[in-house]
Amino acid sequence: MKKAQVIDLGLCVFADPPSSVVHERVGGRGEEAAVEGLAALGYEVTAARARPSSWPAGPGQDVGAMMAGMRIRIDAVDLPGLTCPAPVDGRVPEYRNVHVAVQRRDRPAELLAPQPGDARSATWTLECTTSDSPSGIEVKGPYVQDRLGHRFIYLSWGTVDGSGTFTMFRRAKLMLDAIPADVLTAARDGLLVGRLGLTDAQGGPLCARVRPPHITWTAERAD
Repeated sequence: MKKAQVIDLGLCVFADPPSSVVHERVGGRGEEAAVEGLAALGYEVTAARARPSSWPAGPGQDVGAMMAGMRIRIDAVDLPGLTCPAPVDGRVPEYRNVHVAVQRRDRPAELLAPQPGDARSATWTLECTTSDSPSGIEVKGPYVQDRLGHRFIYLSWGTVDGSGTFTMFRRAKLMLDAIPADVLTAARDGLLVGRLGLTDAQGGPLCARVRPPHITWTAERAD
């Protein structure tokens, strides 16, 4: 029986896994389905979370040469507060108990580490992979969105009610295609850091597309 090498990263990124593997939220039914699917293929599974390089390469392929691991850290300051006042025209209501979080790719309800809007700062760290493409370095990962060829990270703003339910009312898009090429190249095997303030010119939560100079990207040494 084949044995799948596993490493617990806390986040799951599959690189072309067997077609029977379905993985959703860590700890949920998707994880069980992944185990069952691998077992059906004759693998001995010792855990349900694996890094991309644990999957065997196809004929003539070197997975390590194709993909590299990178972490993205978002360091945010100047949060707008727990209340977003209604505009003078009254077109939208006032929002209370405002929080901000990173949205999982294509899953608006799955949020990474929601932070209160009055926090002094907020930090999120994302596991990603990079690969070469005709247009440059492509960044992929569970929290990297892909729309019409543009890759970005969603910061979702929402209200949190007494039951802990997060209701999104606006989002900011941290555009990865606006990262200087030399910075992305230097960070692709290590750590890419984006630093920004989260209050807009009107004093509310930052939204819409975010590019330099409103965010600063640097390549830094991984811990």
